[in-house]
Amino acid sequence: TKAEAYDKAWRLGLKGDFSLVDKIYHPDYSAYDYRAGVEVNLEMDKVVFSTLSENAPILGRTRTIYEDENFVCIERTFKAVRAGEAGFAVGIFTLTYLNTNSVLFCNQISKPLNILQFVTQIKKS
Repeated sequence: TKAEAYDKAWRLGLKGDFSLVDKIYHPDYSAYDYRAGVEVNLEMDKVVFSTLSENAPILGRTRTIYEDENFVCIERTFKAVRAGEAGFAVGIFTLTYLNTNSVLFCNQISKPLNILQFVTQIKKS
């Protein structure tokens, strides 16, 4: 599925391998990075992700909420270590596809979770 391809691509990106990301994204891709308050292209998005990777994130489960030929919505849990302290979050990602095979636009929003909420989310998967 498109959701599985997205998940696999960014899990490899976490290890510094963006070959699958490059394969599934359109050259005119853009996303809004709410943390920085700016629109980013794919290369900028990879830099942001690589920077976040330095904080030892652990990607939890990814659950498909909705998927069709042109649109995917997923939920992902993740954990990151910042300043020696673990933080947990859940994110909703929406992907809009062009020509049904390449991601043109992505939107995401994340919410911090406490550890009990995170464990509960993981156990549901």
